[in-house]
Amino acid sequence: MNEDTFMLLSELMQAPQTDPLVFGLEVDTDMFSPPSGLFQAGLVYAGSPHDPDTNFLDAVMACGLAGIDTIAEIEPHQAIDPAAMLDIAGNAGYSLAILPPHSEGGLDAWCAHCAAFATAFLDTPHFSGHLYPVSGYFGHLVAQSVSGVQGHSPQDPYTRQRFVDAIPTEWADRAKAAMKKAWEDRVGGPAALDALLKNIAGAAVIETMDLLDRLTDAGPDGTPTP
Repeated sequence: MNEDTFMLLSELMQAPQTDPLVFGLEVDTDMFSPPSGLFQAGLVYAGSPHDPDTNFLDAVMACGLAGIDTIAEIEPHQAIDPAAMLDIAGNAGYSLAILPPHSEGGLDAWCAHCAAFATAFLDTPHFSGHLYPVSGYFGHLVAQSVSGVQGHSPQDPYTRQRFVDAIPTEWADRAKAAMKKAWEDRVGGPAALDALLKNIAGAAVIETMDLLDRLTDAGPDGTPTP
């Protein structure tokens, strides 16, 4: 199991060269212009359970305006209001990650964190970013509801480093069980959740078919033909 590595924002700003992917970044200074070459940044959340710290929010916004894929990383020990965090992130346009614990002693608390965010995820329709690991698992359940696919290993560097390679499979399975139970409780049981997942999958198929129809009907320049 990997330990998280943290880096101060002030250190990043002074570095002669910037890696394209930087995670575990602690905001200890102002940042209005992110370093060039930064593609994805995971900034450790700073603030109260309901409101981000000003420096943290300024750094997140600066990264977003620069086109950097920005993730607010919530550590296991941090007290957070999931609904408030999703609402703020949805309005500001950044993603969230619920980081797993370093030891098994924090596993129950992390699973409870994941379950609380899973419930809030269903109740925040304007949140369009990633919510690691909640949104990825929800997407897997949607696909599973119509295809029967059982196994999927995420390949994006962030999920691999922060979750897949960082914790035992048993921990991930416990978090998934907690999230699925939270969704079942929220919508009215396993059958209701299955119906919701199938409806979402069906809507996605219809949207894809409509897009293909529009592309088929488009002229050489991409505009619809009469």
